[in-house]
Amino acid sequence: MPSHITESDLYGSSFATPEFMAIFNDRNRVQKWFDVEAALAAAQGELGMIPTDAAAEIGARARVENVDIKAIGVEIEATAHHLVPVVRALQEACEASAGEIVHYQRRCPCPPSMKPAPAPSAAATATPKRPTAC
Repeated sequence: MPSHITESDLYGSSFATPEFMAIFNDRNRVQKWFDVEAALAAAQGELGMIPTDAAAEIGARARVENVDIKAIGVEIEATAHHLVPVVRALQEACEASAGEIVHYQRRCPCPPSMKPAPAPSAAATATPKRPTAC
């Protein structure tokens, strides 16, 4: 059952053009998220943060055709989070160990003295200088 008039088989064409629906649909949304994940992996591969073969695998598998959109929807409902199920689906679509580093986040290597200062309290009048390390 459609949740919006533009998704209706009976009335959708009265409210949205095919060009509109090609952009604003679940498959395209997931593909755009995958495009971001592929770009992230490519950049991390270039920087040496992740293996380049893993970056290539993530980029190759980051296609909406490689996942089950309905399963992603079920997991979004179960987790109440829109991106975690998409990342998990891409992880499962990847071969070997590449899936383990989809959406990889490196821990900050800075010593505690170089970490950004906490936000100033409301009572503070001067803005503290923050290190630029992280």
